[in-house]
Amino acid sequence: AGSAIGAMFVNRIRRPLRWLSYLQAGVAGSALLSFFVLDRMPRWLFNRMREEIHGVGEIYLYYFFLVGLVVWIPMLLQGMTFPVVIRGAIKARDSSGKQVGRAYMWNTFGSIVGSFAAGFVLMPLIGLEMSITLVISVNIATALGASGLNYLEERSTTTVTRQVICAAIAIGALLA
Repeated sequence: AGSAIGAMFVNRIRRPLRWLSYLQAGVAGSALLSFFVLDRMPRWLFNRMREEIHGVGEIYLYYFFLVGLVVWIPMLLQGMTFPVVIRGAIKARDSSGKQVGRAYMWNTFGSIVGSFAAGFVLMPLIGLEMSITLVISVNIATALGASGLNYLEERSTTTVTRQVICAAIAIGALLA
């Protein structure tokens, strides 16, 4: 859903790095908000059940709606990032296929490695809450890195300078 929505607006975007930083900050913020909401959901469901819910089907529907609302916002924003990344990756029309293919390759690779690391490494080692915190930190680092790159791109700095400063921003955010 997020990719489809992002694809509708991507042609209007002039600064893909700026929008990437906004989207990643939105993912981090909405995921952080879920920490406060998910713990309260059973209580909300229980209170709602006592007041108005009269059947098991209604319980599942209400719980599905609550969880979906919390998960849908970061999922939607994360999905919107791929069209923005593609927009930023395409520099010349004659090599756009190669650039899109490379971006898609890294997206797929990151999805596979991230899923494996989350399920088989992070959660068993540091638990669910710390894993989510780590992922939020990565989203914040990505937002800061994209914002830094956008700043440097607007000032026409060299590619090497951009990469060094972006790496410094991302490492600093992760260590903070």
